[in-house]
Amino acid sequence: MEEKQLASTMCAFPDTGRQSAGTIRTYEDVSLSSVTYQVKSNYVHRKIAEVDVLISIGENIANFNGYVELNASAAYLWTQLEVPRTADQLVQALTNEFGISPELAVTDVLDFLQELQEHEMVLVQ
Repeated sequence: MEEKQLASTMCAFPDTGRQSAGTIRTYEDVSLSSVTYQVKSNYVHRKIAEVDVLISIGENIANFNGYVELNASAAYLWTQLEVPRTADQLVQALTNEFGISPELAVTDVLDFLQELQEHEMVLVQ
Protein backbone atom coordinates (compact mmCIF):
# COMPACT_ATOMS: atom_id res chain seq x y z
CA MET A 1 0.00 0.00 0.00
CA GLU A 2 1.44 3.37 -1.01
CA GLU A 3 1.53 5.99 1.74
CA LYS A 4 0.36 9.47 0.96
CA GLN A 5 2.04 12.37 2.68
CA LEU A 6 -0.63 14.23 4.59
CA ALA A 7 1.32 17.38 5.43
CA SER A 8 1.66 18.75 1.93
CA THR A 9 -1.96 19.90 1.97
CA MET A 10 -2.74 20.01 5.68
CA CYS A 11 -3.64 23.68 5.85
CA ALA A 12 -4.59 26.40 3.41
CA PHE A 13 -3.66 29.72 5.00
CA PRO A 14 -4.72 33.10 3.66
CA ASP A 15 -1.84 35.30 2.49
CA THR A 16 -0.82 37.31 5.54
CA GLY A 17 2.45 38.67 4.12
CA ARG A 18 4.41 37.05 6.94
CA GLN A 19 7.86 35.70 6.31
CA SER A 20 8.71 32.14 7.22
CA ALA A 21 10.46 31.73 10.55
CA GLY A 22 12.44 28.79 9.22
CA THR A 23 11.63 25.16 8.73
CA ILE A 24 11.59 22.38 11.28
CA ARG A 25 12.73 19.33 9.37
CA THR A 26 14.45 16.81 11.65
CA TYR A 27 14.59 15.41 15.14
CA GLU A 28 17.63 17.62 15.73
CA ASP A 29 15.62 20.79 15.00
CA VAL A 30 12.95 20.20 17.63
CA SER A 31 12.68 18.17 20.78
CA LEU A 32 9.90 15.68 20.17
CA SER A 33 9.37 14.84 23.83
CA SER A 34 10.31 17.77 26.07
CA VAL A 35 8.45 20.70 24.47
CA THR A 36 4.66 20.89 24.63
CA TYR A 37 2.36 22.57 22.14
CA GLN A 38 -1.19 23.78 22.66
CA VAL A 39 -3.51 25.68 20.34
CA LYS A 40 -4.22 29.28 21.22
CA SER A 41 -7.73 30.13 22.31
CA ASN A 42 -8.20 32.83 19.67
CA TYR A 43 -9.20 30.30 16.99
CA VAL A 44 -12.26 28.10 16.85
CA HIS A 45 -12.53 24.87 14.90
CA ARG A 46 -15.74 24.40 12.94
CA LYS A 47 -17.02 22.07 10.25
CA ILE A 48 -18.75 24.08 7.53
CA ALA A 49 -20.30 22.19 4.62
CA GLU A 50 -18.18 19.13 5.49
CA VAL A 51 -14.97 21.23 5.50
CA ASP A 52 -12.91 21.69 8.66
CA VAL A 53 -11.92 25.32 9.19
CA LEU A 54 -10.30 27.46 11.86
CA ILE A 55 -11.83 30.88 12.35
CA SER A 56 -10.07 33.73 14.10
CA ILE A 57 -11.97 35.27 17.02
CA GLY A 58 -11.53 38.09 19.53
CA GLU A 59 -8.59 40.47 19.33
CA ASN A 60 -6.88 38.20 16.84
CA ILE A 61 -9.28 39.19 14.03
CA ALA A 62 -7.22 42.31 13.35
CA ASN A 63 -4.05 40.22 12.94
CA PHE A 64 -5.51 37.37 10.91
CA ASN A 65 -8.00 38.14 8.20
CA GLY A 66 -9.74 35.03 6.95
CA TYR A 67 -9.90 31.40 7.92
CA VAL A 68 -7.74 28.30 7.66
CA GLU A 69 -8.99 25.22 5.88
CA LEU A 70 -7.81 21.91 7.36
CA ASN A 71 -7.63 18.45 5.91
CA ALA A 72 -8.63 15.45 8.03
CA SER A 73 -5.22 14.90 9.60
CA ALA A 74 -4.74 18.60 10.43
CA ALA A 75 -8.21 18.75 11.99
CA TYR A 76 -7.36 15.67 14.04
CA LEU A 77 -4.05 17.18 15.21
CA TRP A 78 -5.76 20.48 16.05
CA THR A 79 -8.21 18.68 18.35
CA GLN A 80 -5.30 16.80 19.93
CA LEU A 81 -3.65 20.15 20.67
CA GLU A 82 -6.59 21.45 22.71
CA VAL A 83 -4.52 20.22 25.67
CA PRO A 84 -0.71 20.41 25.86
CA ARG A 85 0.95 17.66 23.83
CA THR A 86 4.49 16.87 22.82
CA ALA A 87 5.39 16.30 19.19
CA ASP A 88 6.10 12.70 20.11
CA GLN A 89 2.55 12.30 21.44
CA LEU A 90 1.17 13.83 18.24
CA VAL A 91 3.24 11.44 16.10
CA GLN A 92 1.87 8.48 18.05
CA ALA A 93 -1.71 9.76 17.81
CA LEU A 94 -1.43 10.39 14.05
CA THR A 95 0.12 6.96 13.48
CA ASN A 96 -2.67 5.26 15.42
CA GLU A 97 -5.53 7.27 13.86
CA PHE A 98 -4.45 7.10 10.21
CA GLY A 99 -2.36 3.92 10.10
CA ILE A 100 0.69 5.63 8.60
CA SER A 101 4.34 4.92 9.31
CA PRO A 102 6.02 6.71 12.22
CA GLU A 103 8.47 8.31 9.76
CA LEU A 104 5.66 9.84 7.73
CA ALA A 105 3.86 10.91 10.91
CA VAL A 106 7.01 12.72 12.12
CA THR A 107 7.21 14.67 8.86
CA ASP A 108 3.53 15.54 8.97
CA VAL A 109 3.54 16.59 12.63
CA LEU A 110 6.67 18.73 12.25
CA ASP A 111 5.26 20.41 9.13
CA PHE A 112 1.98 21.12 10.89
CA LEU A 113 3.66 22.49 14.02
CA GLN A 114 5.87 24.67 11.83
CA GLU A 115 2.85 26.15 10.09
CA LEU A 116 1.12 26.81 13.40
CA GLN A 117 4.22 28.49 14.80
CA GLU A 118 4.71 30.66 11.71
CA HIS A 119 1.14 31.92 12.06
CA GLU A 120 1.36 32.26 15.85
CA MET A 121 -1.48 29.81 16.40
CA VAL A 122 0.16 27.59 19.03
CA LEU A 123 1.65 28.04 22.49
CA VAL A 124 5.07 26.43 22.90
CA GLN A 125 6.28 25.55 26.39
